[in-house]
Amino acid sequence: MNLLAHALLTPPGDDDLLVGNLTADWIKGRARLAFPQLLSGFALHRYIDAFADTHPAMLRAVGALEPRWNRYAPVLADVLFDHVLAASWPHPTPLPTFTGQIYGCLRAALPTLPPRAQHAACAMIADDWLTAYASLDGIRLALTRMSARLAHGIELAPAVETFLEHQCLFAAAFHELLPALAGHLATLLPHRRTA
Repeated sequence: MNLLAHALLTPPGDDDLLVGNLTADWIKGRARLAFPQLLSGFALHRYIDAFADTHPAMLRAVGALEPRWNRYAPVLADVLFDHVLAASWPHPTPLPTFTGQIYGCLRAALPTLPPRAQHAACAMIADDWLTAYASLDGIRLALTRMSARLAHGIELAPAVETFLEHQCLFAAAFHELLPALAGHLATLLPHRRTA
């Protein structure tokens, strides 16, 4: 799952949990120990990814991408699932309002984050990544940004065309995975409500 899904699946009311969940990809290994307030969020991120990455619905989506995208297929599936989520937004709070709340939380945490996470959070806020996922152009831009960080010179934005060929499969897979994941998290976090 990608950033928007991670935000949606974070139980409300715990800013440190949210910040840890959303910055886990930019704070790695032993560096995490310097942020004890975020450790639960890092763990939540790991739980979400571990469940999603092995779920049959995710494996179907990855399988649709693999013939063309090989090892990039799992990462692409994560981002494309965020498009499905944003385009069919299930939360009672409108997407721009929800993402504005997320950005406010991240903005408040910026001074406490290490430089790499600060840079990513600032870019996420400035370019409104989470709301942009609702459009295919927004997904193309997100994939182009990812491509710029790859050493192999591959452009990932054309994966949107592969997604369009399998759009029904992706929608069905995502709508199977999200409730299963929310149910799984409810067993891990029995006193907190998720999506």
